[in-house]
Amino acid sequence: MEQIQTNDFDIKRYWEMLIRRRYTALGVALAVVSIFTWGSFLWPDTYEASSTFVVENSSYPLMKDTEVSGTLEERIKNLKSSLTSVGIIERAVKKTALAKPDNAGQNGALIAHVRKNIKVVTKGTEGESNIFTVSYAGNNPRLVRDVVNALVSQYVEDSLNNQKAAAAGAYDFIRSQLAEYRSKLEGSDKSIRMFTEKNPRFVPQSELMLSPKDDGFNSMEVDTDIKLKELLIKRDSLQRQLSGDQAGASAYVAKEGSPQARLNFLNNQLALLLAKFTDRHPEVIKVKDEIEELKREISQAQQLHQTSPAAAELNPVYLQMKEELIRTDAEIESLRDRSAELRRGHQQAQGVLGAMPALQQEWSKLQRDRNEYQKIYDDLLQNLEKARVTNDVALVNKTAGIRVTDPAVLPMYPVRPDRIRLILLGIGLGIVSGLGMAVLLENLNKSYKDEESVESDLKLTVLAAIPEIQTSEDKISARRLDKRVFTYAGVYFFIIGLVLIEELLSKFTGARILHF
Repeated sequence: MEQIQTNDFDIKRYWEMLIRRRYTALGVALAVVSIFTWGSFLWPDTYEASSTFVVENSSYPLMKDTEVSGTLEERIKNLKSSLTSVGIIERAVKKTALAKPDNAGQNGALIAHVRKNIKVVTKGTEGESNIFTVSYAGNNPRLVRDVVNALVSQYVEDSLNNQKAAAAGAYDFIRSQLAEYRSKLEGSDKSIRMFTEKNPRFVPQSELMLSPKDDGFNSMEVDTDIKLKELLIKRDSLQRQLSGDQAGASAYVAKEGSPQARLNFLNNQLALLLAKFTDRHPEVIKVKDEIEELKREISQAQQLHQTSPAAAELNPVYLQMKEELIRTDAEIESLRDRSAELRRGHQQAQGVLGAMPALQQEWSKLQRDRNEYQKIYDDLLQNLEKARVTNDVALVNKTAGIRVTDPAVLPMYPVRPDRIRLILLGIGLGIVSGLGMAVLLENLNKSYKDEESVESDLKLTVLAAIPEIQTSEDKISARRLDKRVFTYAGVYFFIIGLVLIEELLSKFTGARILHF
């Protein structure tokens, strides 16, 4: 007959259960501790190395005036994209023992693995500089360290080469522009001399009295046209994204920090540069090359996403892009109206100038051209000196404005698995599991274990009870068995404790005694 269970917590009862099932509880506890302890050593070690470096916002005087750059957030995104690009990782991997010279397939998979496990984190700012940390995780601690150091070294080398090329290109371009405007200035002076010789009695009036409105309208028209071009480029980009794979590709390219966001930023830069320079300017050529490379990456990404169907109506990025397109169209219409109004005002101002005597108008044009050429020529002279200094600095500079404050060192302790946590967890779960197993087995055993249980259950009086008969030899044998079992268990737990102490010393001091 089954025994009636009680909900009262009796410490003495549970202690007797543990005593009766001591071998089972001890065995389960040792098994759980063993699984967590020795299982952590079967788990492959993963090591991580990191390097911290500082990137200065501007290193050369000329670059502060001529380079086109975005906000701080955009520059940070561009730097992260550069550090995780396939090209720089490929060149960095070739400098380590990871590369396989005769196996292009393995190298491609290896580069993809390195790119997946590389992390670039912004740690903050230091004055006008940005602090970054590059980390990489892998199974080989030496290769992990070498990959991080090679990646940072390759980034410094590429940045230095780019700055040298940009400085040399800017110097050559300014020299060619200076010669061109010197020729225009000489031609303007010659035209003014010919005009005065041809009209010796002509008395010129002040240019400020004749065409202030004309110059103001012209300047505002140029600014409005530049903004309109930027919005048209943005609208075309949004329309191209919306006309493709709406649920897949659009979500991919519209994400902040993605290649499409970088492409939009470069298109805006290109519009600004084309409004100021010609197609031969080195910055224009550089931006065009980056745009073409990003277009190829985006095209490949869209081809991959076309294989995964999704509902465009449920894509929040797609809806956000449609709203952005509507806002862009509204801004374009507003700027077009503004541009038309400025053109009308410009035409009215030119009509006033057209009503002036022909000689006065010709003289004003000659003076205006001459003053504009002189101003540009003076600016080019100043920039040429800056370009010369920048070029000289770039030739001797070895850091490209990047300072490595903490190079990657050999990691001595794996980041995964966390053996200390696993061993402590195993000890705790082992104790709980042993106690739980003892209680479970006792509850599964429905036999009566004392007189009180019989009397309460059967409502009968116990007349006599036959105790378990143990001889002195049985008691001695039981004590010897307990002594052996608990001695072996104690020694085993002592070994587990030594392993735990070894891991603590290795993690926090780097010292190893047992060398597991």
